[in-house]
Amino acid sequence: MTSAIDSVVYTLTLNFSSLQASQVGEYICGASLNDGTNTSNVTSSYSVDVQVPTPVVISSLNTTGRIFESNEIQLLCTVTITLLDVDQTVNVSWFGPNGLITMNDAKYSISTGIINSTTNESSLTFTASLSDNRTDYYCTASVGPASTVNRFELIIPSDTVTSTSTTIMFQIVPLPIISFNDVGIPVTGDSFQLVCTGTAPANVSSIATVSVQWLLNGTVFTNDTLEGVTVTNSGSMATLSFSSLIASTHERDDYTCEATLSISDVPTTKTASIMYNFLTLTNPFVFIYSSQPVFANQSYSLNCTVTIVAGDLNIAWLDGNGNELTEGNGISFNSVALSDTERGYDLTFNSLNYSDIGVYTCKASLRVDRGGVLFNGNGSANTTVSIRIPIPQVSISPGDNSPFIRGTVRTVSCSVVFTPPLPTNPNVSFTVFKDGAQVSFENSSKLIAVQTKTTGALTFQPLNFSDAGNYTCTATARDNANNPLIIPSSASDEYIATVQGIST
Repeated sequence: MTSAIDSVVYTLTLNFSSLQASQVGEYICGASLNDGTNTSNVTSSYSVDVQVPTPVVISSLNTTGRIFESNEIQLLCTVTITLLDVDQTVNVSWFGPNGLITMNDAKYSISTGIINSTTNESSLTFTASLSDNRTDYYCTASVGPASTVNRFELIIPSDTVTSTSTTIMFQIVPLPIISFNDVGIPVTGDSFQLVCTGTAPANVSSIATVSVQWLLNGTVFTNDTLEGVTVTNSGSMATLSFSSLIASTHERDDYTCEATLSISDVPTTKTASIMYNFLTLTNPFVFIYSSQPVFANQSYSLNCTVTIVAGDLNIAWLDGNGNELTEGNGISFNSVALSDTERGYDLTFNSLNYSDIGVYTCKASLRVDRGGVLFNGNGSANTTVSIRIPIPQVSISPGDNSPFIRGTVRTVSCSVVFTPPLPTNPNVSFTVFKDGAQVSFENSSKLIAVQTKTTGALTFQPLNFSDAGNYTCTATARDNANNPLIIPSSASDEYIATVQGIST
């Protein structure tokens, strides 16, 4: 017999040998107790739920081959689920460099589909831009029930699984390479061809094409663009043909070669251009600047400037006999590059002397070799080297200190002295003025004029009262050849002559 305080535990076990998702729901356990008098019913409920197994999520790049900017890129998110006996829903989300990607993002296109009973797939499609290169994309997925089961929502969605990241890497469409080729040498009056070639860089040379064209001042070059010039376009090469070069017409700095590189199935093309400064070759232009003449024994320079377009330049100084000067014996040279097209070559006399007087020539020789085609040009300029004669000391005086007596014969002499002395006496011309009026230096019955190299003399025979006055003598010196290679120098002196009568 069991006492009133004793209890008996009855256990009823419900075993699920293989719990299925369709078996979720509320289960009720009921018990009836009959004590002989009354029957009591007791129930208890228990909800059975199921968590969906975690899916396998993989992201991958679905675009094959070489990928370039502006190509369409497609990423796949593959979700593998565990097959249940109820319908399931797969939720996929995409993430990019800026976070969650939504259906409202115009850049991206998202589509989702069922591959088979255990595989779902979502695709993310977009056009590659430069900002996308080397960025990461990934997807996440979770699985839940498609609807209620047994009127219960007791299937717990799976955990959200994140795929590994897929790094987007693509190639940049490169710029084409442009090169010029001169066929011949551009000499005024000659024919000439200028060829522009476009090539693809090595990494795309097998799949890219390059087209080339010439432009002038931004406009596509045609046969009517410039007089005497025809254009030929042949794919990756474009040629300008000049029938006869005219510097004033054809020398321009806005010839432009434009090359465009394209790759099949790649929307983006790349264009490169380079300008060509077209200059015709001419003989070197030579200019000499000479400073003001100096006195003997001073330093003196001749500055020669040579202008060319291109080529190998040689400059030399020649004396009046055409002999090339060499450094030494008081002569030195200085060569300096003034610019890409100008070169200076100076001749300096360290101590100028009278033997240096003469004509000097700066001669420039130009040589251009282009592919075995030679151009030789020459240019020269000359100048004269002069020396200033120092101003002479001029004096005018009578032969002695005796008075000038009417009726006597007297001589007034004008002489010059050079300090320092000149190596040879130059020619000196004398001009005599009386009271400001020039006295004729011609012999007459009453006036005898005698001039030597450094002295001029006037002899009055005889003296008259009219010969009294203020006499001025001006002496001008020139070189022995009576030319201005030695710069003339002049000086003057004066003497007052008073003629007295004879006392009786």
